[in-house]
Amino acid sequence: MKIGDSLLSALVIPAGLALAGLAAGLVVIYSGAVDISAVKPHYALTKWVLETAMKHSVERRARKVAIPGGYPPSAIGDAFPHYAEMCAICHGGPGKQPSKIGKGLRPKPPDLAKVVHQMRDEEIFWIVKNGIRMTGMPAFGPTHKDSELWNMVALVKTFPEMTPEQYQQGTRKQIQ
Repeated sequence: MKIGDSLLSALVIPAGLALAGLAAGLVVIYSGAVDISAVKPHYALTKWVLETAMKHSVERRARKVAIPGGYPPSAIGDAFPHYAEMCAICHGGPGKQPSKIGKGLRPKPPDLAKVVHQMRDEEIFWIVKNGIRMTGMPAFGPTHKDSELWNMVALVKTFPEMTPEQYQQGTRKQIQ
């Protein structure tokens, strides 16, 4: 066997395997075999890929976010009406379950009281402002001022310590 032949084999075999993999992937995609129902949870591998990609994407983009002067605001009460209108439906709040809409989403919206301590304020801000594709998390940046979004970040950062009574009191004030 000549050197040229072995080099050709070294290129042809991987290229053939790649084409076979691509063809198999296209068969799966176009056959409808993948269940995209929101009733069943993601497969473990799919969940890991999506969560890992989201985590690293948000971390990377949030590095460019600068916390504004005067943050956190002394009064987070202004954020309650926005949270109640836009977020509680899916995320719930201290002592408040998500609505039926939130319970039907896949992936399930996180309980913010349980996850905000794992995220930097800049990351939460980036998510609220830009949303996350294919999760049901909308981008509020086009419809809200950054100052309103930072107030939301400050509010949700208090959720781990907030009592259900305090949450009810805050939402009650916004309704009146």
